[in-house]
Amino acid sequence: MNSGRNIFGPFHRPVIVRNEYGTDDNALLVYKDKSVEMYVPDVTDKNGYMRLQELNSFGTFTTMLYMYGIKGEDTTIYLATMDTRKKSIKVRIGGPFSDPAVFTFATAPYAIREALTNTTKILQREIVLQGIR
Repeated sequence: MNSGRNIFGPFHRPVIVRNEYGTDDNALLVYKDKSVEMYVPDVTDKNGYMRLQELNSFGTFTTMLYMYGIKGEDTTIYLATMDTRKKSIKVRIGGPFSDPAVFTFATAPYAIREALTNTTKILQREIVLQGIR
C-alpha cells in the first residue's frame, strides 16, 4: 500500500500506519500495558534494510511510533529516534517538523522507552538473520 494514510481497526487500534518514509506498513505491536498499546510500522519490511544498516553502523534508528490509548483516547503519533550508544531518545509529537523532546534512556517515559527497546531487539534479530555486517 502506498496511500500515505493510517487505517484503524476495531476500537480504533492502528492496523496500517505510515512509516517515516511516507508509505504504509502493517502496524506492529511492540508494547502493551493496561492503559496503552504502542505500535511501530513493520520494521522488517522493504524499508527495514535502511533501519538495519543505520542501527548496525551508527547505533541509531528512526521510526514512527503510534500510542493507542486503550480507554478510548485518540492515537498519538510520534517520530522517535533511538540512540543505543548514547542511550538517548528523541521524540517529536506529530511528525518531523515539531520540536523534539530529548530524553536520556532513564528519563524517557516508560511506555516509549519499552516500545523502542523492543523495536531495537527486533532490529538486532534481523541484523543477525540477514547477516548484516
